[in-house]
Amino acid sequence: MPRISVRVPLSLEGPPEVVFANLAELLRLLKAANVSLSLADISIQTDPEVPSALLDRKIESLGFSERPYNCLKRAQVHTLGELLLKSAADLLAITNFGQRSVDEVVAKLDELGLSLRAS
Repeated sequence: MPRISVRVPLSLEGPPEVVFANLAELLRLLKAANVSLSLADISIQTDPEVPSALLDRKIESLGFSERPYNCLKRAQVHTLGELLLKSAADLLAITNFGQRSVDEVVAKLDELGLSLRAS
């Protein structure tokens, strides 16, 4: 069967969880249609207001108290970028992560001019 190549400029914008969910759905649909896609053709740019160095910052450096820090580590949240993908409801679903821990995280993010994703 002959192969064809189609290039389509596409821009997905919005909160990271929405963009990645839409991208995942698009990739699923392309795969179901037997369309191959090179990941080299995909580029991801973060919001220029949030420098990637800040997103890569380890949660150890944020100064959380022991309970929220340990709970986040157990939940495999290691960087500020990973934390920003969580909502308050996501955090409350972590074992032993209560409202006071959420309040501490929200306060720390507020100091940095950041916030959890909306539920």
